[in-house]
Amino acid sequence: MSNISSDTNYKTTNKDVNFSVLSNAEINVLKSDYVDAFDEALEILERAQQINPDNIIKK
Repeated sequence: MSNISSDTNYKTTNKDVNFSVLSNAEINVLKSDYVDAFDEALEILERAQQINPDNIIKK
């Protein structure tokens, strides 16, 4: 997760992704490398108000 810059955008091989739907606290958790599992990251994204959990692919 160290690819995430202070402006909450990061570069992927496909496109730029913006984490603006996340709260500052959620962004800080993602930037801190505290989240080290896909399932933990999904939980954070599901709590974001503008993300519909039913649209997130789960394992």
